[in-house]
Amino acid sequence: MSNFKRASGDVYNRNWVLEAEKGSGGSLQNTPGGLSAIESSTPSGVSSSGTFVSQQPSTQQSMELKVKKGWELAKSPAKNIFMTGFFLWMIGNGINIFTMPVIIYAVINPVKAILQTNSMFSRFDDCKRDIIQMKITFIAIQLVLLGVTLYKCSSMGLLPITPSDWISSLPIKKNVEFSSGSVVIKKKKKKKKMLRTSSSLINKFNKNIILTPTCGLYSKSLNKTTKLNFSTKTDSSLKNNDINNQNNNNNNSNNQNNNNNNNKKKSNKGLIFLGATAVTILGFYVYFKQNGSEPKIEFVKRIPFRITSNLWGKMAGITIPESLRSPIFKSYSYLFGVNIDEAEKPIEEYPTMGDFFARHLKSNARPIDSKSDMVSPVDGTVIYHGKVEKNTVEQVKGLTYTLEQFLGPEELESIKGKNLYHIGLYLSPGDYHGIHSPVDWKIKNRYHFPGYLFPVAKVAVDNIPGLFAMNERVVLTGAWKHGFYSLTPVGASNVGTIVLDFDKDLHSNNQKDNALDFEKNTYYKKNYQSIIPSGKGDEVAFFRMGSTVILIFEVPEGKKFDFNINPGQHVKFGESMGKLN
Repeated sequence: MSNFKRASGDVYNRNWVLEAEKGSGGSLQNTPGGLSAIESSTPSGVSSSGTFVSQQPSTQQSMELKVKKGWELAKSPAKNIFMTGFFLWMIGNGINIFTMPVIIYAVINPVKAILQTNSMFSRFDDCKRDIIQMKITFIAIQLVLLGVTLYKCSSMGLLPITPSDWISSLPIKKNVEFSSGSVVIKKKKKKKKMLRTSSSLINKFNKNIILTPTCGLYSKSLNKTTKLNFSTKTDSSLKNNDINNQNNNNNNSNNQNNNNNNNKKKSNKGLIFLGATAVTILGFYVYFKQNGSEPKIEFVKRIPFRITSNLWGKMAGITIPESLRSPIFKSYSYLFGVNIDEAEKPIEEYPTMGDFFARHLKSNARPIDSKSDMVSPVDGTVIYHGKVEKNTVEQVKGLTYTLEQFLGPEELESIKGKNLYHIGLYLSPGDYHGIHSPVDWKIKNRYHFPGYLFPVAKVAVDNIPGLFAMNERVVLTGAWKHGFYSLTPVGASNVGTIVLDFDKDLHSNNQKDNALDFEKNTYYKKNYQSIIPSGKGDEVAFFRMGSTVILIFEVPEGKKFDFNINPGQHVKFGESMGKLN
């Protein structure tokens, strides 16, 4: 037996077993090279005495690996350029409560990353030859991201980049008028006399002079004096009016032609943009296919669901004025089918939307079926249920994920080969969001997988393989009277916050969690020193809106669990889900 430690500090044991027929002299029969039994039975990395032998890479190999990792970090923001541009294009040019958080984040994130460049690359400081280039590359890509966002801000009119934006902030020139006789108009650079039959009122704005018949006036601007000289030639003034009218008609025709040309240019730009988008998506598809990834999954991974979930969580925590609570919560209840009569308190007493989502029910609202072997832990819709075959859980018909991905490698070792069943329940935004124990059991461990925050609506569940094994989740494991039992709340977009009643150390929906941890399926384990008993119907956790709960449990050998509910059926907390046979 060999003992070795992982980074987390937990000790793992591994037994090396060899079944071989020994020949004379203690050597193995039919063994090439005449290896001894001890030599042949020793796995790589373990000495003949059974102790673990650490094989460290050379200094040069370590440095090459570190340089490679450094460049991966430097180039990693480049993956977000296309998706940032795509989302900025999708939100349009309207200024509202939905577009502004996206714009603000798209500006803050690159700036924040640039300011943290030194700390991010501190572990690569010994790569003296490449560290400067890494930082420059990283900053340059962040500046490109910032430039894309600023361009979007410009197109929305949020940046003062045109002369009119600055002129509009200047004070308007005031005109002072005096009565007088005939005067002469004088312009800069070009002198010209205009003849009229009567005096005129001069109104000057942006270098345009407009004459209107009135009594004899003398106009003096604060910045410039203008004189008018009048004569009695009526015919010439009429001719000038005809010429001006003809010029105006010509100008209108030219403006219409210019508008048509501009519309054609805009349509051409739209076609070019759509073509570029299609080519880019095709390029992503080919790239992911060549690297063995599922293109649609890789595409969804680049959608910033964690950002929107974090923003939604903050918005749900904003206090609503008491006078607005009733109409807001009643409108929400009407849209999503919430029975507000079951709420523990009047709706006016919930200060925020988040508190209304996490409302408790009246004590008699959900009776518990005490005779049933297992009751529903939530109000929700059945996604799928069945027997676990070959350590694989069926998400929906045709899509699966493994127990190792979902529960982690530690729990898999303890339950491998056992008679297991599973069921998934989806909580809609209108459902009660409390999570309760479906059986009498004891909670021993908690595993927090940061994960992604993909949507868990039916369209996502039906199309994203291994969805529940990729999303953020809190795996609670323990035992009931028939063996292993686990209850797992799974987060989703806008629903990343999971709160445990008995463990206040858990912090979910953390914006600092990074995609590298998601890809590695990193998790944080907590072993409860004193086992936590939980009776059937006891409250265990709460969602800050709807999501999914997955149950995986053991059944004695020779028996099976008969579910009395079907996929697509809506069940309420406390209702029977089946029995052992």
